[in-house]
Amino acid sequence: MMRAELAPSPCRGTCRYDEAANMCRDCGRLGREIAGWSGASQAQRLAVRIAAAARLNERAAAGRLNERAAAVRLKDKLAAAHTGAKGHDRAP
Repeated sequence: MMRAELAPSPCRGTCRYDEAANMCRDCGRLGREIAGWSGASQAQRLAVRIAAAARLNERAAAGRLNERAAAVRLKDKLAAAHTGAKGHDRAP
């Protein structure tokens, strides 16, 4: 009986481990998931891949929200500066 291939590692070979989040910013795995990968069963590997992908999606969504919020703040700041500039152009 042939052994089925195990799910491949999500590692991209460009690890950027975030100590604060205890997670690789490139593959989304937690430290314990990285350490236990070689001994993980097929079911465990698939569960880790799903969880890691979800973490990366959450981080990406949070980043997009932060970018949008920064854009809105900048737009408001520019609008306020523009409104303030018009107020100074008026004759007394």
